[in-house]
Order: sequence, then structure tokens, then C-alpha cells
Amino acid sequence: MNTQYIKMNFIRKLDSYAGPLLCRFLLLIKLVADYVSHRSKRKINPEAQDILIIKFFGFGSILMAAPAIAGAKRKFPSGKIAMLTLMENKEVCELIPWIDELFLLDIGSLLKFPFNYFCILSKVRRQQFDIVVDLEFLTCFSALTTLCIALFSGEKTSVGFNSPMYWRNLVYEINVSFDHSRHISRIFGKVFSSFAEGSLDLSFNEEKKHLLSTRGHNILDEIPELKSVASGGQKIVCVNINAGVLSFNRRWPKEHFNVLITELIKDPNLKIVLIGGKGDIEYVEGFTRELPSSIPNVINLCGKLSIKKLVGFFVHSEVLITNDSGPLHIAYLVGTPTISFFGPETPFLYGPLGENHYVFYEDLHCSPCLNIYNSKFSRCNDNICLKKIDPQKVLDLIKEKKLLDAREGSRSVQV
Repeated sequence: MNTQYIKMNFIRKLDSYAGPLLCRFLLLIKLVADYVSHRSKRKINPEAQDILIIKFFGFGSILMAAPAIAGAKRKFPSGKIAMLTLMENKEVCELIPWIDELFLLDIGSLLKFPFNYFCILSKVRRQQFDIVVDLEFLTCFSALTTLCIALFSGEKTSVGFNSPMYWRNLVYEINVSFDHSRHISRIFGKVFSSFAEGSLDLSFNEEKKHLLSTRGHNILDEIPELKSVASGGQKIVCVNINAGVLSFNRRWPKEHFNVLITELIKDPNLKIVLIGGKGDIEYVEGFTRELPSSIPNVINLCGKLSIKKLVGFFVHSEVLITNDSGPLHIAYLVGTPTISFFGPETPFLYGPLGENHYVFYEDLHCSPCLNIYNSKFSRCNDNICLKKIDPQKVLDLIKEKKLLDAREGSRSVQV
């Protein structure tokens, strides 16, 4: 089994069992301290400027928070915005120009983690942020971190999502309802609007411009197999068969991807490029071995592209075909058309917005089975919600929407 999966699963269980006990202990200290000092529920300091954002998991969610972060930066132009996140999210956060500073937590070694965690907390506390915004949904770890930062640190204001766990709501001065009727970018906007007066621009326009400006030189020149694309007029279809370490049930079946690629590659003008993170290499290599040996023009770049290079690569792709995962959000911001598969998670919360983005979602009686109240964990071992999506329907959509003809000018995208 994937060692990263084992590690993340251990962290999830630790959060579920040890987290509430530690949080309640610190919360009791906080409540006693507030009582002794006669401190009532804190209000927003009108002169507040510096904001710390806590977001550990889901680099796609971090990207979806970018417009809200930009809005906060416009409201507090002279202030500093920092983010406390995991080391693995460093590249994604660097794509967001409104984050002034990063505090990176390394969970690579569980033995070294406690020391690393307390060192990071010490650095954060010395910064004396005015507002602490917890963008994690209902994890105990983020609530614990908020308590550690805010405890005995003066008049900080903390903001977090409203929870069915009463004790967790006592952690935050402002509790924000998780509105399931809104897209996740709007929900994050609601969080920041709770302390930044007035409405925020959540259009993603500035994010798209900035992301395209970071793409750098032509990424195709670095990949020998793709050098012919620029000169030979071939088109790239990017395929992501992965869905993250803990999300095996979000994968459209490999057999369906096999059928889809086998049919697409009949067009000699296409290059099929497989992408993914380093944790997906084994899965993707196994998939390539299952493809018919006679299939040409399939290139495996899984684990070989950084986030920044992925941005540049999407600029040259006609379409991204993907499971519900982080690359979907990058392609959306770049402006690359997408075809995505949802089932365990709902596209109404996390799907791409606007034209040229097509979502397959069966909306079965058991969908979605992942939500913030079960920590996005499902015991489903038979994801019929994705198995029911017929590859032929995907092929028909590509033909109907002329997706392989829609980006003739993509190789000269203007910022």
C-alpha cells in the first residue's frame, strides 16, 4: 500500500481521536484565562491589518480561496497576509501573489513532526497577527493550531467554520456557516467578508492573469517527446487518472480511461499526455502497462512536472480530462477546457465555473458520500457513481463540442 496513504490515514485518525481531547484541554485554559482577565468575546479591531490563514489540506481548495485572499488584500492594503500550510502546498501558494509570507509545516517524518510543529507555532506567534482565519472545515488539528496561536497572545480575532461540535465553536470569535448552496470560492469569500466589510470580487479574473504570467518559457522545449508538437501541428490531450492519496474512490475506472485513450489516439494528430504527482507514479505506470502495446503517442509525465511547469503545460493543451483533483483547478484558472468526473464529491461545490468546462456527474442516491462532516472520508468500495459514466458519452461530448478544435490559438495565449 502507498506509504503516503498510510501516513495520511494515520494523521486523520490522530485528528479524530486525540484532537478533541487536546483541543478541549487548551480551550478550558482559554476560557479560564478569559474569565480571570474579564475578557468578553473579542470584536474585530478596526485597525487590524495582518492576517494569518490556516489551510493544510487540499491544494485545489487553496487555489479556490485565491479571490477571497485578493479581496482581503485590497481591504487591508498596508497589512500582511501569511499562510500556514503543509510543505507540499508550497508551489501552489507561490502562485498566489497576495500571500506575503509562508509558514510551511513538514509532515514528512512523524517522529520529527512535533518539534517542527512547535517551531512553526513559535515563529507564527512572534509575528503577532491581528486576525487568524481557519479555512479548514472541521478538523481538530486546525482548531488546535488556532488555539495555540491565539492563547495568551493579546486581542487576536479568530475566524472559523461553524461546527456541530459545540466546543469547536468556542475556539473562534466569528463562526461562519458552511453554505452548501454556494461554490467553495463563494464560501471562502463569505469567511473573509465576515471581518472585511463590503462585498469581495470573486471573479478569478486577476488570478487567471497572474497565473498565465508565471508560465515562463515554452515548456514543450524541455520535453523531447513533445518538441514535434510546436513544429508539427499536433495537439495535446492532457489526461489525469489520479485523484489524490486518500481519494481512491474519486477515480474514474482505469478501464474507462483505457477505452477513451484507445479511441482518441486513433487520430495521428493527437498526443496523449498522462500527468500526476510523485505519489501517483506507481498507479500511472501500472495503467500504461495495461494499454494496448500498439498505441503510439502516449507520453507519461507523471511526477515530472512541477506546479509551475504544469501551468505552462496546460497553456499548450487542447483539453484536460481528469478526475476531481487539484490539476482541474489549475487548468480552470489557466483557461484550458476541461472534462471532469465527479461522484463521491459534488461538482456544485468544487466543480469548475463558466464555459468550456464539462462535468460528468450521475447524482445517484448515494452521491455525494464525501462531505465536511465525515472529514471527506467514505468507506465505499464500489464507486458506481463513476463506473456508470460511459466512455462513449465522453467521446460524444468531445466530438459535439469540438474540443479538439477549440484552441487553435492556444500556443500564443496572451496575458
